[in-house]
Amino acid sequence: MSTAPFGVGGKPRKPRPLVDTSARICVYDIPGAAIAPLGPLAREITVDINGMETVIEVVCDARFLGGDGQQYFLCPHCSRKVWHLYVRDERLACRQCSGLDYASRHTRRRGLHRVRNLRHRLGALPSPLAPLPPRPKYWRRDHWARAVAALVVAEAMVAAELRAMIPRVRRRLNRDRHSNPGA
Repeated sequence: MSTAPFGVGGKPRKPRPLVDTSARICVYDIPGAAIAPLGPLAREITVDINGMETVIEVVCDARFLGGDGQQYFLCPHCSRKVWHLYVRDERLACRQCSGLDYASRHTRRRGLHRVRNLRHRLGALPSPLAPLPPRPKYWRRDHWARAVAALVVAEAMVAAELRAMIPRVRRRLNRDRHSNPGA
């Protein structure tokens, strides 16, 4: 029987295509001289991806308070204005058309991460249920009370998850003990 860290188990998952691990091109990576004008507000550039040339449109939106306009790529598939185009399956597309997602949306143990972040904000040790430091003078009392109340709720949720996990772990241990009596 192999042991795994707390909370890890189940069947192995196929790695998700993530924004962090995909090659991309940013509109700020393109020097202004490399853009061929299409009109007053639209331009195009040619990008070489593994020997295939791809033409990308760059549009410019005026800013509210003046100045040079904000440049965006137009996604070749859905025509959304985006800052980044990602390379997937030998083609350029926006994040949604490429089927990419952010790693932070698929983290496990979200409750523990919330507790850790709240404790960091309060200046406490990151471990759950550790004592809290006294309120700093620069924190308003109502803000401190709200942050502590949010921490209490988050720690209660983590405690409830752990409480619900104990019977499952006991059943698994009993099942392993009965299936491997000599181990």
